[in-house]
Parts: sequence; structure tokens; C-alpha cells
Amino acid sequence: MRRCSNLHLEMGVQKVFIVAGILLLVSEFGCTSEDEQLQKSHDCECTPKDLCRSADVSTGANNCNQTSEVCCKKIPSIIPINKTISEDKLKKCQHHLSSSQIKDKQEANHADFPWMVRISEQTDGSNSELSYKCGGSLIHPTVVLTGAHCVFGKEPSQLRVVADELSSPTAKELSKLSKQVTTIEVHEDYDNQTLENDVALVFLQNITQNNIIGFTCIPLKGILPDPGTKCFVTVWRDDSAGNTLKKLDLTIIDDETCQSSLRKTKLGHRFILHNSFICGDSMDDTDITKEDGGSPLICPLPENPQIFIQSGLVARLVESKEYNPPGVFVNTANFREWIDSKMKENNVDTSYYSYS
Repeated sequence: MRRCSNLHLEMGVQKVFIVAGILLLVSEFGCTSEDEQLQKSHDCECTPKDLCRSADVSTGANNCNQTSEVCCKKIPSIIPINKTISEDKLKKCQHHLSSSQIKDKQEANHADFPWMVRISEQTDGSNSELSYKCGGSLIHPTVVLTGAHCVFGKEPSQLRVVADELSSPTAKELSKLSKQVTTIEVHEDYDNQTLENDVALVFLQNITQNNIIGFTCIPLKGILPDPGTKCFVTVWRDDSAGNTLKKLDLTIIDDETCQSSLRKTKLGHRFILHNSFICGDSMDDTDITKEDGGSPLICPLPENPQIFIQSGLVARLVESKEYNPPGVFVNTANFREWIDSKMKENNVDTSYYSYS
């Protein structure tokens, strides 16, 4: 008799025999590992933790061979974006976030916020040495929305974008995952001194869509989060675990309060908050830093809190030892028409970041 040690019995093909005039139905059994049994019973597959959305992790026992893996809901095969994609779902931004994605926590799985990218600069003229420069968000398979201050004065050949990133990539992994930049569009009225109109689009050579690639939703002009709205920013941070994705919670504040607070800093009492900015106060102990530039500010849609949109991106850092100034963000809705026009000029589909 075949024995299965630390394995599961699995019913296989049934066979019919006639013995002494009696009809017998005999089932053959095979052996499967706990890992295989788990994946079949839960319709999931063992996947690195950082590459599985929190909502897709199986709630059953995790019997994957590696402690760094979880049993993750199976997804369709990877589809190259440079081929024609007709499925509407692949052309929609991810505007409905699960409770596991928006709950209070600082550390996040990259797959929870699939629009998040890293913009790096080539420091040695090759792809082997990449220095982190800014965050950004995918609004199309070949377009990243970021801050103008992140790419101002740079040539496309100097920059690389990593979308399907690991939590702590090696130089070799970064080289493999990074995408070449082809065009940089900086807002025509960007002021590098005051950082007014601090928005830019980075066009990529190509990218491949998979389970950890998605797009952010851009609000229509005039759609702003009300003061008191709970929002969050996703940023890359270096810590003991390597370069990891963090979620920082904050509350939107009104322009008058923001301007009053900023006047107490080195900006001075004559500072006027430009209409291309909105502000927010941090809700935790981790402040936004200058390295977070270009990172997305995600807020619920005012008329429908179940829909999340990119209301802003990190624009300005004002350091003050005496005061704790609010974070200042680009008012994304203010630039929706500009984004649309630049996308059309470059013959790029605008439907990917539309949520209606």
C-alpha cells in the first residue's frame, strides 16, 4: 500500500470492476503536498508577501514552503501592454480600495497601491547605478505623473522608472525592472523658485502590466477634498528592512490655516499660498520629507467616499525647528485639463486615469 507521509490523500480517477457478479466502484488516490493542497483548495498560489495585495491573501493556514510567501489569489496570465488590450478592466484606474488597503498602518505592500513608482537617476551613465530621486504614479501604461521639481533640467536618458518593484531590490534587480524614459513634459508655468505649478509627465518606452501594476485616478477640475478629509500619501523609505513602501495618513486643512502656518516659517509673513497647492497635516509621527517629492496624495471623492482619487502629489518641504508646518501638495484637479492636453499631444489614451 502506498503511504503519504506529511501529505494529503487526493481522490483521483474512479474505475469500475465486476467481481463475483458485484459491481464495484473503486477510487484511486494520489498524494499531494500540503502546499499543492492549499493552493487547490483556496484557488491561490504561493507568492512573495510584497507582491500580493492584502485583500488577496488567503485566510486559511499558510503552508507555503517559504516564510516570506503567502497563498495569494490566482490572477490571469501577464499581458504585455505593448500589445492591444481590449478588456475594459485593464484600462480602468483602481478607485475602489479595500479596507485592508486604507486601514491605519504605516508599512504597505506594493501590490496594495499598484500605481506607485520610483523615479531614479543614472549616476554613472549606465543602468547599473541608479540613485533614487522621487516618487510618482502611473496614470497610463507608459506615463507617470510626478512633480516638476523632480525632473526639471533633466534629460530623458538620465532617468529610469521602476514600477513592478520589490521591497528591497538589489542593483541587479533594479537594472532589470527599470524602464527607459523617452519624453519629459514639465508644466510651462513651473517656477523652480516658488515651486508653483509643480507638475510633470514622464513618458516611458514600455511597461508590462501584471498583478502589481495599476493606475491612479485623476480628479476632474474643481474636485477638491474638503478640510477635515482623511487622506494618505504613499512614499518610499529606507529602513532596517531595506527600501519599503510606507503609507502616511494625514488630514486636509483649509488654505487660510495652511498659509498662516507657513508664514511662521522661513517663508515669512508675506507668503501667499498659490492656488496650485493644497495642504494637509500629518496624523502620525512620520513626517513627509524632501525625498517624498512627486509621491501621490490619495483622498476619497467628496460626493462618493467609496471612490479614491489622487488629489495631489508631494510638492514642497518647509523645514522649521520651531514650528511643525503642514505638508504642501500639488492640487492635481487644477491640472486635469493640462494632463489631458499633454496626453493627447503625445497620442496617448486618457481613459486609464478616468474613474467615471
